[in-house]
Amino acid sequence: MYLKEKKKKRNYIIAVIFFIIIFIFILVALIKNKDFLDKRIDRLDLPFFREDIVSSEGNEYFISQGFKGSLDNVYVCSKDFKVRGIYINSNSLVDEKIFESLIEYSKRNDINSFVIDVKDDFGNIVYKTKSKYAKEIGSDNFLIEDIKPRLMRLEEEGIYPIARIVAFRDPNAKNIPKLSLKAKDGSIWKDFKGNSWLNPYDEKVHDYLISIAKEATLLGFKDIQFDYVRFPSDGKLDNIDYSANIETTKSEAINFFISKARKEVNRLGAVLSVDTFGLITSAANDSGIGQELIGIMSSCDVISPMIYPSHYYGGNFNLRYPNSEPYVVVNESIKDVFSRTEHITDYKDIAKIRPWIQAFSAPWLKRSHGSNYLEYGGPEILAQINGLKDAGVDEFLLWNASSRYVDFN
Repeated sequence: MYLKEKKKKRNYIIAVIFFIIIFIFILVALIKNKDFLDKRIDRLDLPFFREDIVSSEGNEYFISQGFKGSLDNVYVCSKDFKVRGIYINSNSLVDEKIFESLIEYSKRNDINSFVIDVKDDFGNIVYKTKSKYAKEIGSDNFLIEDIKPRLMRLEEEGIYPIARIVAFRDPNAKNIPKLSLKAKDGSIWKDFKGNSWLNPYDEKVHDYLISIAKEATLLGFKDIQFDYVRFPSDGKLDNIDYSANIETTKSEAINFFISKARKEVNRLGAVLSVDTFGLITSAANDSGIGQELIGIMSSCDVISPMIYPSHYYGGNFNLRYPNSEPYVVVNESIKDVFSRTEHITDYKDIAKIRPWIQAFSAPWLKRSHGSNYLEYGGPEILAQINGLKDAGVDEFLLWNASSRYVDFN
């Protein structure tokens, strides 16, 4: 009897030890997979994370936990979803009255998407961030403590949220010299407007920007849009010290970052879009800024060239005054993209085109254009949209830096 009890006790101890060992192995595996832990923690902290998918009549709808609205007011998660968006700057996001007025504008003009500043042109993350990198660089100067109610409001109205993250141009880069572009004398390099820049070659910079993108995705943004994904285009460019990176071209550095970011945000269920200069649709090279059309289109999910007629020079597309020809400029720009990508047979590997078009006037052109100067209002916006459609593109984003838009529908 004693031996039987002793054997039973020994078996019990062995079983306990076995389960403890299994538990330790699982715990070690989870700790090594830090992204998994971060994701779980963030989900627990963020009740509005879009994780529920409801199917209805062949469509899939993304909804937040606890959402009680009608499916008619939730955007469709589908390849057939066509973005018709406007840019919302940080001030318009924070001011509830302005924010609501832009929602009303979207209803009048069949707008279904908002591009919202997450990391703005001043280098600041607009909401209260948990990013350790942000605190180090000094970009945690939030304007709105909690962005989730705004995202819920958009969801109620069926408006698709796109997070705009200004990437390498960053006035806060001066706060952390080891990550910034340097002049040849070792000082912080600045462009003509006095802006410092993060170093596009530095993978720690990549990690910082990707951390913002991942956080925005977990907050509920389904589309991460990087702006200023390039090297500087103005300033004393020949005084930038690139000596440590001479074996890597600018376009290789940009494409590497985009591909890395895409992998991370895709893994969390979002798409990766990239803003580019409008001229890259026609340029044969990277224009010295690292933006080369085919390379970028092969690295991201969506490309958004900024094809503003006011930004083209006389002679482009054989036009003397491109600003006065909104239809022609956008139409010819998109035709150039298609002609340069027609050799690509597998379109799963090429980005969708979603251009930025002009929703602002360019008063600096008045003197040079004289009587040919054109103010931009509803007809000019509509002309650009028609130019896109006739070229085979039915998505667009309206840009106005002040987020003040005129009706066009």
